[in-house]
Amino acid sequence: MYYRGTPKILATDSNLHHKLWNPPAYNHVHPEARRLINISSSKGFKLILPKGIPTFLGSSGKATTIDLTWANHAAGKLQPISTIVLNNHVSDHQPILTRLTLNPNKQAEPKKWTVNLQSLEEESFKTLLKGKLTTDPPSQAIALQGCKHIAATILEAANKQGKWVTQNIYRRKRWWDANMLNPLVKARNAARRDMLKHKTQTTKQHYYQTQENFRMKVEELKASHWKRARNMRFKPSNSPRIGNPTTSTL
Repeated sequence: MYYRGTPKILATDSNLHHKLWNPPAYNHVHPEARRLINISSSKGFKLILPKGIPTFLGSSGKATTIDLTWANHAAGKLQPISTIVLNNHVSDHQPILTRLTLNPNKQAEPKKWTVNLQSLEEESFKTLLKGKLTTDPPSQAIALQGCKHIAATILEAANKQGKWVTQNIYRRKRWWDANMLNPLVKARNAARRDMLKHKTQTTKQHYYQTQENFRMKVEELKASHWKRARNMRFKPSNSPRIGNPTTSTL
């Protein structure tokens, strides 16, 4: 059984072409390559091979990329770096060297102060404002200054109810759309609490439906994200060219 918490790196001779890893100006795409990307992404694997660098010299003389290296989320914490070595020992494939940091220096995760405006304690908020705002309207000469003072006071009162939140870069999901998913998560959690409280067939069905709505939206956003990734076109780079073996490579 595949466990995502175990670091895994896959080195494959895929024999597949796709613009996600093809060299510049090489546009051929195998349909099976799309399936490979979908399977890899569903298991949490990400391509760590340098993009656009050839790894194979075919009999026709065309240099393509068919040897791929993938790392899952857990292996990404080991900071894997894959490089394509030029000394191919007279092989038609270029060696791929992957380095891992087995004892990475753990850095403190960044934190930010955040405030949930929808869950402010109303009475506490009013008390803080009452002590700093006057009821007398400002004169015309200091109207702008008064508006700035009011805005700053409201912001300060709101920040009093904030908290520090850790920003874990490894948990960041680029496909996550808060505007779409947060309401679904809120509805699902409310339905779950209702189901645990009442334990009726109706509450169970309602919870299962909210869970299904969330799951379908997640799949839709993931598919859209990977579609954009597959459609990326990489700019030509100064990639090392694969030439015919010479005596210097022996």
